[in-house]
Amino acid sequence: MNRGVRTLTRNLTGAAIRVVRPSSLLLVPVPEAETALRTWRGEKMLPGGVPAHVTVMYPFLPARAIDDRAEAQLARIAASVPPFDFRLTEVGRFPGVLYLRPVPGEPFADLVDLVMRQWPGYEPYEGRFAEFVPHVTMAEDDSVHEDTERLRPLLPIACQAREVTLMTESARGWHTRSRFPLCGTA
Repeated sequence: MNRGVRTLTRNLTGAAIRVVRPSSLLLVPVPEAETALRTWRGEKMLPGGVPAHVTVMYPFLPARAIDDRAEAQLARIAASVPPFDFRLTEVGRFPGVLYLRPVPGEPFADLVDLVMRQWPGYEPYEGRFAEFVPHVTMAEDDSVHEDTERLRPLLPIACQAREVTLMTESARGWHTRSRFPLCGTA
């Protein structure tokens, strides 16, 4: 099932046009990483208002499909998970992506599993990757070759996952729709 945010189609004259189908994104914000990332990247942050984060599910539901029932299900999932501590310990690379690795990563994988059980047709990144690797994106595309040595003295960064945030996309970028506190008991 393709839930891609952007697709190419043809208009009546046959010219290709880009159609935006607003999507949503589930993430765990990592505000503790903002200062280090801003120091390393300068003021250049992720596009469209997305904070430093670990992705739980992208793409998630189409923005128009999010209703009170979906939000109640997300609230129940988040309420079942206790807040947890993690550290950003090292710089990693995917093709075209530079990232910080959270340790331990298992609590993020557990959140992904809970979401996938509730919405079985959804997988992180539409299942394009064989394995879910929790990460905080530092840079994408051409900037992945930038020097990371300036960031290493700032590591490790102690963090705590406190909530899952639901963001929706519009023509003007990403917007926070709801925040769901992690409040389960360990």
